[in-house]
Amino acid sequence: MRLDSLGLPFAIFVDSDRLAPSDANNRNESMIATFAASGITAICTKKREIENYIDPALTTNAAYGDFDDAKKITAQADGLLKRGKPHKVMDTLWPQMTSAQIISRGNYTDAQGNTKSEIVEIIQNILAIS
Repeated sequence: MRLDSLGLPFAIFVDSDRLAPSDANNRNESMIATFAASGITAICTKKREIENYIDPALTTNAAYGDFDDAKKITAQADGLLKRGKPHKVMDTLWPQMTSAQIISRGNYTDAQGNTKSEIVEIIQNILAIS
């Protein structure tokens, strides 16, 4: 891999692109599993795309779940369309989120019933890269 040749620590981070919770092991998740198996820090979101982590309270009547097309729904509700396509949704809304909102939007329940924060886990994984 070309990144290895730089001699710098790195991580691979992608959206899951899931359309439903049961849509596991799609192309992105399989790719991440392959990288992780070879010792590369590789992270795949639990939600469909990064825009699904935006707090809907910051939008204009946009309602979406973890696997909806949040980018499109938010762009339509908030007038963030350019030539009919979502434009700068993250750039516009993410900076408005508080740290509490960011952590809360990443909360999930693991297989043992414990509430965890995906965002905190991602940051910890990135900080652990050496």
